[in-house]
Order: sequence, then C-alpha cells, then structure tokens
Amino acid sequence: MLGGIAHFVFDAAMMKIMPPYVPAPLAVIHISGVFELLGAFGLLLASTRKLAGNCLIALTMAVSLANIHMWQHPELFPQFPEWLLSFRLLFQVLFMLCIYWVSRPDNQALLISIRR
Repeated sequence: MLGGIAHFVFDAAMMKIMPPYVPAPLAVIHISGVFELLGAFGLLLASTRKLAGNCLIALTMAVSLANIHMWQHPELFPQFPEWLLSFRLLFQVLFMLCIYWVSRPDNQALLISIRR
C-alpha cells in the first residue's frame, strides 16, 4: 500500500524517472498508484487474492520500465550509484516473486515437497 500512496505523495520525484516516451506521465503515475492500492486491497481478500496478485505482477512489469530507463541512462541520475540502479531491477524480480507467493491460494505454493 505504501508504494501506491507514494505515487501521489512523491509524484514529482517519480516524474523525473519516467521514460520520455511515456505519454501523460503524471496521469500514468497516478493511475498506476490507484491500481497498486486496489491490488494491495485485493490481496487481503481470499476471493480476489489470485487475480490481484496476477494484476500486481503485470503492473510491476509495466512500472519496471522506469527502472530500466534509469539503468540504461545512469548519467541522468547522478544521485544514484550505478550498482543501486542494477539492484532496483533485481528487486523488481524479487518483488514479483513475493507477490506470486502471497497471492497463491495455499500457503505451500513455493515449497517443494520432498516426501515423494
């Protein structure tokens, strides 16, 4: 939920990392924030958890374009060390795995049974 709220509180900072080819970047930031909040609430309900998780994974892939843009153009973001820009991409993958795990219908989704 904090990520969704950040899309409104820190929208000026997020504007700076938006790739130049994204039309209406402020609207995209706010709309993605709304969908992040909806997805977070969707994870709380068992009946919507799987759908919310799938939608949040897709949304995370979409907003990762900003992280890819930062990684491809580190000279535009001298305030961030290059290793941090690479880490952000790795974090997005880890974040999607966490979303996947949380949104599975059973708690054993990613555990491999060795009892076979």
